[in-house]
Amino acid sequence: MEGALKSALAEFRIAAPLWIPREAGGHTEWFSAVHFANAIAQLHSALKEYSGQLLDLSAFIRGELERSLLSFEPWACDQAQRIFDDAVSISLGYEPTVASHSLRDWLDAYRFFDLPLFRDDPEALEHVIKTSRLHAA
Repeated sequence: MEGALKSALAEFRIAAPLWIPREAGGHTEWFSAVHFANAIAQLHSALKEYSGQLLDLSAFIRGELERSLLSFEPWACDQAQRIFDDAVSISLGYEPTVASHSLRDWLDAYRFFDLPLFRDDPEALEHVIKTSRLHAA
């Protein structure tokens, strides 16, 4: 669908906004807003054609998070310990070596989909959440 839309609107491409880093890609993703109605019409047409092949992305991601829950919890505990150890090193003047962004992002995903973590160990959940906020290296 995306490729068909880009092909149909190719003659209306414009440069990406200046705030989009070149390395982020998307240099073929921008079109004149004058043709927004045309793009919407193209998408509606494609939806009719491909409706049986489309996934409910929200349900898919929720399902994947549920399936990975048993492996996520030990990983989260390990990451929390690494972040904690790193915070101690930082307090001693060393450079950070572990980024807490990833753990926070995963925790946010589970929270967004209202999937409970550490049902049998609320203290572990509290530790993981608090530790994920220690630093943003």
